[in-house]
Amino acid sequence: MFGPGADRKATTELENFCLKVDPFSVWWRPALLLLTLVCAVAAAAWAHWTIAPRTAQLKDYIDYVAPILAFSGLLASWLEWRLSKHEASLDKFYDRLDLANDYRSKLTHQDQAVSALDMYVFVELDNLEYVVERYRMGYIAPRNALRAVRTFQSRLGLSWFKTAARHWACEADNVGYSAETCALVGKLIGAQATGPQGLPPGARPAQVGSGGEAG
Repeated sequence: MFGPGADRKATTELENFCLKVDPFSVWWRPALLLLTLVCAVAAAAWAHWTIAPRTAQLKDYIDYVAPILAFSGLLASWLEWRLSKHEASLDKFYDRLDLANDYRSKLTHQDQAVSALDMYVFVELDNLEYVVERYRMGYIAPRNALRAVRTFQSRLGLSWFKTAARHWACEADNVGYSAETCALVGKLIGAQATGPQGLPPGARPAQVGSGGEAG
């Protein structure tokens, strides 16, 4: 199901995991529009009282209101530019992180400080954090964010994945993940029953407690 109803339901579920959109990202546009309308009406009223009503023309009111509309437009453009720069820097950061993880995955067995399974967990954690940050800034629809959360939650059905995710997101020092991501992983683990699945055939256990990149 799509549409406002699906987004409201997804928003409620995400709030249960303490995931909320930054209020500024939600309210700055309607707040700016409302402020612009109030100022424009006030300017028009001022023009009505300072200009003789019988001699006032439309252009006289426009002269009072136009500067307010122009300033509001410039402010909205500046805010949109700032938010787009933030979004672009976030995307670039995770692009560079993907490059680092890709290089790490190509190292020989002797060179690796962490196992291939740990690297897989890092990728899943990075993807989760990327969605969390975009959702908090209002750049992704609630239903899409919830889908990513549920996808990660399904991975926790694997006991080895749950163990590694708990370590790297909740227990390891200097992991680099945001507080929101760490808290979300902890809540998902707390809500997830231990799955019956074990390690994939031939895979060695994740090196819980070893050093390495954690996002």
